[in-house]
Amino acid sequence: AGLNAVLTGAVYQWLDCTNGWTQIAGETAQSFEPLINGDYAVEIAAESCVDTSLCYLIENTNINNLENELSFTLYPNPTKDFVIIEFSNSHQKIKVSLFDVLGKFMYQIEGGNTNSIKLDLSKESRGVYFIHIETEGYQKKVIEIIKQ
Repeated sequence: AGLNAVLTGAVYQWLDCTNGWTQIAGETAQSFEPLINGDYAVEIAAESCVDTSLCYLIENTNINNLENELSFTLYPNPTKDFVIIEFSNSHQKIKVSLFDVLGKFMYQIEGGNTNSIKLDLSKESRGVYFIHIETEGYQKKVIEIIKQ
């Protein structure tokens, strides 16, 4: 069960209505697939206008579907330089994206036929970051990491 903004070519930011209309880190696409049940809205900026949709209730997300549970180990966390993500199985297509604490996209690494990805955080400032891990056939995972 996902949500989709009708207006194309705009700037989007998905919001969690049940958590004080807070921005959902990294969710800036035209469509949004919530990982947990809740009320969600989208803020849309186009030309010189900004507007927010009504809140929409999403129930029955697939987070309890263990067949689609991505299995991996991420270390070290906290880190000073690098983060290694080791998957329990090799995946044909892996996309790992890094976002800052405000949800701003920083960079993305794509790989295939691999069971590990290494992210370089050595040039990033100290603070909290979010890693989005996506592979075919599995739920997207969002992991909070701390750069020391």
